[in-house]
Amino acid sequence: LQGCLLNYALKIAPHDTKLVARCITCCARALGALQQQKKASMMGQGIVLGGGTKKSMELDMERVATTALEKLLSVPLEGMELRDVLDMPDFGMLLTFLPWENRRKVAVEMLKSVVGAGGGSSEE
Repeated sequence: LQGCLLNYALKIAPHDTKLVARCITCCARALGALQQQKKASMMGQGIVLGGGTKKSMELDMERVATTALEKLLSVPLEGMELRDVLDMPDFGMLLTFLPWENRRKVAVEMLKSVVGAGGGSSEE
């Protein structure tokens, strides 16, 4: 749902970074709340690392959810400048919910957005 809202926001207001940031923040808060619930439910189980176990710090996201989050993080890169995207504090937080392979894919999209932006300006 957040991905659809983000796509819509970029279509109706492509330069409204606040609207895009609200979509990103909403998703980050929802996943953060799920992570806190899991952490609270697993306290006292296993080896304690800073108040919780390593397992309690990670969300067990299904492949479909991981792919959806990866797509959500890639959407703003298509229509916004990378600097504006990285200025959103919750963008980085959302990246932490992805497994490393999916983070790599988002990083590749970041590089493509920089190269694409640089390529267009050097031809002018």
